Amino acid sequence: MLVSIEEVLFFPLLVSFIVVWVLILRFVKGQRGRRELSIEDLAKRLKMSRTSLVRHDAQYRTRTIPKRSGGKRILHVPDDATKQLQRKLLQQLIERFPIHDCVHGFRKGHSIVDNAAKHIGKEVIVKLDIVDFFPLTNSERVKSAFRGAGFNKSAASLLNGLTCYEGGLPQGAPTSPALSNYVNKNMDEKLAEAAITRGAVYTRYADDITFSFGKYSRYDIHNLLIATGKILRNYGYRLNNKKKRIIRQHRQQLVTGLVVNERVNLPRKTRRWLRAVKHRLETGREATLTNAEFRGWLSFLKMVDADSPLLTFLGEKRRATTNSERIVGNDAVNEEMVRASVEVQSVAKPRRQPIDGTGKHALTESATAKNPTGIGAFSETNEKTLSEAHLLVEMVEAIERTEKYSIIRKEAEAKVVGSQYLVAISAKSIDRTFSFRLPKKYQNGQTVKATLYPGSQLLELYLTKEVGMEIERLRLPAELKVLLRVVQWNSIFKRIEAVVLEADF
Repeated sequence: MLVSIEEVLFFPLLVSFIVVWVLILRFVKGQRGRRELSIEDLAKRLKMSRTSLVRHDAQYRTRTIPKRSGGKRILHVPDDATKQLQRKLLQQLIERFPIHDCVHGFRKGHSIVDNAAKHIGKEVIVKLDIVDFFPLTNSERVKSAFRGAGFNKSAASLLNGLTCYEGGLPQGAPTSPALSNYVNKNMDEKLAEAAITRGAVYTRYADDITFSFGKYSRYDIHNLLIATGKILRNYGYRLNNKKKRIIRQHRQQLVTGLVVNERVNLPRKTRRWLRAVKHRLETGREATLTNAEFRGWLSFLKMVDADSPLLTFLGEKRRATTNSERIVGNDAVNEEMVRASVEVQSVAKPRRQPIDGTGKHALTESATAKNPTGIGAFSETNEKTLSEAHLLVEMVEAIERTEKYSIIRKEAEAKVVGSQYLVAISAKSIDRTFSFRLPKKYQNGQTVKATLYPGSQLLELYLTKEVGMEIERLRLPAELKVLLRVVQWNSIFKRIEAVVLEADF
């Protein structure tokens, strides 16, 4: 008996159709059977009453820190009650959400060392930066992420209100970093696939994206950059083209501040600087780091290079040998510790030297208020000004040892703001002040361009009107002694910008 082609194909198609419908029905049944988490479930997990959770009014205060370009970075810092609640959310909920394996920032058990180690010995390193990463992580995406985690609409909306501010993740909230990792899990998956397709390795550390290639291919690199831009735009982000870096192996390859050419290590300049600091501390001389700050560096160095000769400082080598496995493998060495105790200290805040012989700073804002002109209020030895000038120069050199545009440099530059130094200067010229970013009493004053003595370090000093009028009477260039407070290090013009608290002629 002959069988038609239609009859031959009918039965397999029928069987496939039935199988697909059975799978769909099982999926729908499973979805209906899964109970969504409610606000009551959230309150129970946080060990709070539903009423106090729902009625919580998250408040933020705005703070600014200086940016390397001379502008300001806006932070939205939650009030104490909100910060405490967000920390509960972080520990009991958000840290447990799944994130992509290629993400190493703000993740327990991971650090900048783990991020850098993925790119050891590669022919090409491609480094990219996402503009306004936290603010551009849209609150609607955050709400959808909470829905995907199993919360119902009411609970997801409540969580969105507790973790978002002004339509995005607030930069300054403890929940924002870990939450950004969970929200961007699909984006990381797409970026990792784009990298693998082109023979590259992908990692992300906050807003820093790194790709590495085992073999140089201009076509693959260009193609990956285009694909990355498209993926980021689909998720509401954009790249900062000014911070794009493509580094071949014959140059120093830095990933999150660490050298990866042959193995993970600190940059050579940083190692030389640490050796100099170690020598100064061991010989009792003044250094840019205190003993405690230097030990913080050593704790980080144990993670990077447990066999470093620097670890012989006051018995650190012995402790590193006996405890290295525990230190490197300990989940407590997490993102918060690394950023707080290592990255920020990559350019440690210079020691503020007492200038009145009592162990306290004699020249403060209140002292300046008692002496409005700020002229001739102190008399110090040349040794003091030389010593603090040396510290100031060391501070600048330490900043310059860090990688441009890196997280380490951003944190380091922010930390040195406010440092005070008693120094001798050579005032070259004076002009009106036009900056409105300064305290009010300096806005109507004058600006002096000067150089530090000894040396040729450029200074731009902001004066009050009264001090400026006194200096205008001098024949410039003139030698002055000033107490200055650092406003920022301007790496574009290679100068220190500071306000003058007091001056002596």
